[in-house]
Amino acid sequence: MRSSVRQVLQHRKDTVPQDPLLIDDVIEHAASEEILECDVISYLVASFHTTGNLLAWCLYYLATHEQVQQKAYEEIVGILGQEDLVTDSNIDRFQ
Repeated sequence: MRSSVRQVLQHRKDTVPQDPLLIDDVIEHAASEEILECDVISYLVASFHTTGNLLAWCLYYLATHEQVQQKAYEEIVGILGQEDLVTDSNIDRFQ
C-alpha cells in the first residue's frame, strides 16, 4: 500500500494542478514524507471504514423498519422503472 501511495503522491507532486485539491494542501504542509504517507493511508482507511459502517447501519435500519424499506423500494422503482441502473441523468430525482 505504501508503494502505491508513494507513486500517487509523486505523480501529484510532478503535475501542476489547475484546480488544487485537499491533497495538494496536505502535500504542501507535510512535516515529512513519512508523515505524509501515513496521513494519506489514514484518510483512505478511515473513509473505507466510515463508508462500510454507514452502509451496514443503513441496511440494518431498512431490515428492521419495513415501512421505510417499502417507501425506499417504491421510490427506486418509481424513478428507475425497468431500467436498473442509477445514472447521471436520474440520480438527482432521488430524495
